[in-house]
Amino acid sequence: MALTSGLALALASAALIGASGRPWATGWLALVGLVPLLAALVAEFWAYPALVAVSAIPFALAGAATVAVARRLGAGAAMVAFVPLVLVSEFVPAQRWLLGDYANVFTALGYTQYGTPLRAAAAWSGISAVSLLVLAANAAAYALVLRRRPLPSVAVAAGIAAVVLLGGPGRDVQATETAPLRVAAALAPAPLGLVGAVSYVSGRAYNAIFHWHAGALLEVFRKRALVPINERQYGRGEALPPLDVRGIPVGLGVCLDSLVPSFAREAVRAGAQLLVYVTEDSFAGQTVTPGLHLHGTAFRAIETGRTVVFANQSGPSAVIDPAGRAVQRLPHGVAGGFVVEVTGRTGITPFVRFGDWIGGLATVTSAVLLALVAIRPTG
Repeated sequence: MALTSGLALALASAALIGASGRPWATGWLALVGLVPLLAALVAEFWAYPALVAVSAIPFALAGAATVAVARRLGAGAAMVAFVPLVLVSEFVPAQRWLLGDYANVFTALGYTQYGTPLRAAAAWSGISAVSLLVLAANAAAYALVLRRRPLPSVAVAAGIAAVVLLGGPGRDVQATETAPLRVAAALAPAPLGLVGAVSYVSGRAYNAIFHWHAGALLEVFRKRALVPINERQYGRGEALPPLDVRGIPVGLGVCLDSLVPSFAREAVRAGAQLLVYVTEDSFAGQTVTPGLHLHGTAFRAIETGRTVVFANQSGPSAVIDPAGRAVQRLPHGVAGGFVVEVTGRTGITPFVRFGDWIGGLATVTSAVLLALVAIRPTG
């Protein structure tokens, strides 16, 4: 395979995956979007520099490792190894305990599945569970192209069918017996109980949420995930217990907090029965960024089995049910508001109980595979 062919295949995969994550396309494209890339990596090492040219460093490292497995252990082993290797390239760079605010929390392939039933898998192990299905589907499709034994493809199809038909465990989390809570999301002034603003304490600024209650405005939360460099002037908030709003414990977040799964997990483990995120995405203008922000936040609802209120000053704003569906929504750039009655939810999903165990397992599996590559003699 010539260098130009490898580059063309890598670019084809980049185009398919890029399109699959856009609001105007469909996540189903991601289920076959990596097939051209996988064909190039297994067949010819020249695809590796092509991958570097169109992808981020972690994904390029996954490609390099796939090439090494193919050259040492064969194409069949490379197809199997491709899945955990790419999962690791998503999982490790997203770890805030390792990289802090520089953690890359929104490039996982699983986010492309916002508009498909496969998103339900997030309740099992976070976004890694959805990425696993996308990667497995691509590997199975490639196996079918090569006309290899159909067993892997049948197994993958069965797994995807199970997710589609049975759904995620978050759908079964029960509503509490508390009275419904009236919540509002708006682009124009509306009767809000929670509002985002900047607070100044001891000469330090914080991106914060205030609670309007009994005629008083009380600061109740400070943003935890800061934008590197751009938000260096802000102080960092800490994890706080859920806020009691008329008997319902509410977990809070500001802007990028909604894209950190571990924050939502912490809030639910602390007792939150509802999640509320306040943001302002006008800096992104008419780009797809605000829509992608909403799509990413929807996965926090699926992962935790909680209703999520996403209030974006410039839109879109939405109330999202535990299945990740926007039950009420305001579009981007349109002034207006809505009021929805929601109830708190109890119970926990496997993700809340165990965290992203699939990402951890993929890391261990990849380490074993690479160790086998390292000790296996060439030739």
